[in-house]
Amino acid sequence: QATPLAPAAGAPPASQLELLRLKDGRVIEQHTRGLLLGSEPARLWSFRDITERTQGEQREHNRRHVLELLATGAPLPAILESVVLGVEAGNEEMLCSILLLDEAGERLLVGAAPSLPAFFNAAVHGRPIHGSQGACAQAVLTRSRVIVEDIRRASAWTEYRDLALRARLGSYWSDPIYGAGGNVLGTFAIYHREPCLPSAAHIALIEQAARLAGIAIEQAQAAAALRAG
Repeated sequence: QATPLAPAAGAPPASQLELLRLKDGRVIEQHTRGLLLGSEPARLWSFRDITERTQGEQREHNRRHVLELLATGAPLPAILESVVLGVEAGNEEMLCSILLLDEAGERLLVGAAPSLPAFFNAAVHGRPIHGSQGACAQAVLTRSRVIVEDIRRASAWTEYRDLALRARLGSYWSDPIYGAGGNVLGTFAIYHREPCLPSAAHIALIEQAARLAGIAIEQAQAAAALRAG
């Protein structure tokens, strides 16, 4: 589709490349090219979905950085924070957290949640998973993804609703974090300010982040065990 432009005397047709980040997680490459329709300047737009390529590049960048931290013996909290910030860097509307299952398999501990309020993290830290209707606990107990479109109306958030509203959290998506042996290590969660459901791109993102977190947790724990031995 071409539409006339205001004429610019002596100016050659312009060409411009721009990235558009959509709310559903897709990344669109917009190419704008100037041309002439007869003697009238015009502009031609073309669009290309580069979500998969962009996510792949971001994922590889995050993975390399996490591996560098592991190789230098960085502490687990710093490594997990890197995983979280890597996801948030390309998705400004997301607030992410990693909760770790304690050694007894009874409680969830905050591993990294740098963008969530301190009062929220303090209230969540150490809560038991058994007998809880909390969405994080359910992700661990059912070993499955938990999607809460609207925290204000979800029964899974009865215990923490007032806390979540105080923290201005509208929706919650969480995947279990698995170890290499299939054991659950914790959860990777994504919050939004407003109620919303994940797109296919979002689902791929949370799965990839949970896998990277699982690798980081197990390798960091193994390294710490070696140093202690």
